[in-house]
Amino acid sequence: MNSSLSSNKVLYIDHPAVRKDCIEARAYQEEIAKKASQKNMLVVLPTALGKTIIAALVVADFLYQHPKMRILMMAPTRPLVLQHLDSFYHLLRVNREDMAFLTGVIPPEQRRMLWRGEAKLFFATPQTVKNDLEEGRVRFTDFSLLIFDEAHRATKDYAYGAIARRYINEAPWPTILGLTASPGSNKERIEDVCSKLYIEQIEYRSEEHADILPYIHPVEVQWIRVELPETYKELVGLARKSLDEYLGWLREHGFPIARTGYVSRRELLALGEVLRERLKELTEDMRGPLYTALVKQATSLTLFHAQELLETQGMSTFLSFLDKISRNPDEKTSYRRLKQDPSFIFILKKAEELREEDHPKVKELVRIVREQVEEAPLSKVLIFTQYRDTASHLVEKLNDVPNLRVARFVGQASKEEDVGLSQKEQTQILSEYRSGNLNVLVATCIAEEGLDIPDVDLVIFYEPIPSEIRYIQRKGRTGRRHVGKAIVLIAEDTVDVAYQMASLRRVEKMRRIIERLNKQLTPVLRLGGKPKPTPELFTPSSEEEERQKKIEEEGAELAMPRRGHQRISMEGLRDPEETKGLGSVEEWVWKEVMKFGKNGVEMKDLASRASEKGWNPSVLKTAVSRLASSGNIMRASFERLISPSSLVLENGVREREACDIREIRIEKIFPERAVVCIDEKWRARMDVWNFEGPSSLVKRNARFLAKIELYREPDARGDSVLSVRVKEIVQILS
Repeated sequence: MNSSLSSNKVLYIDHPAVRKDCIEARAYQEEIAKKASQKNMLVVLPTALGKTIIAALVVADFLYQHPKMRILMMAPTRPLVLQHLDSFYHLLRVNREDMAFLTGVIPPEQRRMLWRGEAKLFFATPQTVKNDLEEGRVRFTDFSLLIFDEAHRATKDYAYGAIARRYINEAPWPTILGLTASPGSNKERIEDVCSKLYIEQIEYRSEEHADILPYIHPVEVQWIRVELPETYKELVGLARKSLDEYLGWLREHGFPIARTGYVSRRELLALGEVLRERLKELTEDMRGPLYTALVKQATSLTLFHAQELLETQGMSTFLSFLDKISRNPDEKTSYRRLKQDPSFIFILKKAEELREEDHPKVKELVRIVREQVEEAPLSKVLIFTQYRDTASHLVEKLNDVPNLRVARFVGQASKEEDVGLSQKEQTQILSEYRSGNLNVLVATCIAEEGLDIPDVDLVIFYEPIPSEIRYIQRKGRTGRRHVGKAIVLIAEDTVDVAYQMASLRRVEKMRRIIERLNKQLTPVLRLGGKPKPTPELFTPSSEEEERQKKIEEEGAELAMPRRGHQRISMEGLRDPEETKGLGSVEEWVWKEVMKFGKNGVEMKDLASRASEKGWNPSVLKTAVSRLASSGNIMRASFERLISPSSLVLENGVREREACDIREIRIEKIFPERAVVCIDEKWRARMDVWNFEGPSSLVKRNARFLAKIELYREPDARGDSVLSVRVKEIVQILS
């Protein structure tokens, strides 16, 4: 790859498959990308150092050198898969129709057609790929490259391992690229990741590497220690004493376990596994003593967790944990035992009396955030905490501070009575955070990995974490565009101190393991010879300019190419004669129904107009049936078709506004986006992927009613731009 110099003296990558002046030339990224094209590689780079850019450079080279072969990139979640698709489209000179997006929400037969279609670059979730491999919907014989994002997940039974194994066994010359911020600090775990992904070399860089330093902003990490108040110390002391009684019993009966203050959660869990394995080896009449030991171990684990919550999170989270256990219909034997323990009864009673007394971390965190926003009003703050209950409590406290606009950011899964955030809600929160409508996020681990969260000015760890992977990922959320700052809150004389030391120790341990392991990795035995490069030129920029000129002159549909799965979803599902022209007929039927809205259209009138167009009645019948079964149209009666979305308009404007249905007029069209006028009041940008409707509807002066969602997003200059997401067409007006 060559580098070109732009007018502002910044070097950019010059490659036939990379968009001009799009990727800044960084020596370490180019070097790693070049090596990754030669052998199976695991790239270990802290968050924000450009793993996606390296992957894009490798993909660009494979697309150019082997244009007849295909490429697959996988990521653990659907939002992350979509994020990669969008990034690669804007970085590389590929057409939308050459890219395919596959997740479990796409029906299996449509995925089969996508795999067999003409796309060159596929983006998918690993479980979807694994399912399609097992069901024979795809084979890897013509794939030149597989990319595994968040590669540290490739352990145990995660889908990555099975996918890599099939790829190695099917492709003549497989090439694998794994991406991660950290593969872990455990030698066995890193070896497992490398083994599962058939890694031949690990490329590791940190912020301290000489070739990284010119391109990064330093992140100042500050460790702030707080002293527990006497009321907390008293309760923690009682909890430790109670825990030590249970641990003492286990030690007296021959089970090797450390004392309180030294015992770890991992040690307690490991003891539970040992006890359960021993139970399997004994007859029922000999299991009594082991059952008692297992109850003691489980009670110790419950006490250990409760004590940790009390000393590191606060009274609110501590009591919430105990309340959830007590309300469990299958109440644990360990907790029943605790409720009969006089010392624990006293702890619980005292904690209830002190329910409103906050942990000193809360007061310190509120102070830090208030000062940050007062000194820099446009600041964005991201707070990480382990527990949802703590997140909710912090949001409540921060909402009392002037000029703070706070939201809780958690995963999709619901836990107990805590309802998670849907993907739509997550997207909305991130959009508001980017635009500045929110300036503080309080997040759990969901914000650590993958999601496109904008650069923040301050990251706060409510507690240290022993995981080096998560420490690196959290810290990497700041310092992307300017000097960053991370603050870690630590409660003195608590498990916080041990976790602080563990995270720093494990980062250094990971580096040493990678250095040693790199010398032990061996080449993968491949089925065939390395394919010879057959370079193919990409569309020159002059043709792109010609395309733009044609769009401006004609208002052509070129601006909104169909998505791959829509373009081919009708093929291969029915008899060829029956489905001939079915896609066009379906779109025509849908538009006709939309024109008449809630009044609907008579089937006989539709058949008459279809006959004038020369369409076979059986094709029309099939199109209507498919649209009705998919919910795109409804039968008001056997002979009358209506738009289901139009029903919300029957009660007038109030219902229309409640459903956020607006009139849209297409004002201008550009490649992959349009400028629209909303209710003849506001102008907004509409990107191709935010339009859920037929591409033929996007033409100059087209008018329609649609369910929409408005949000703000930065443009190329960083300015906030009003954007619109058209989620469903309700009625076509002209």
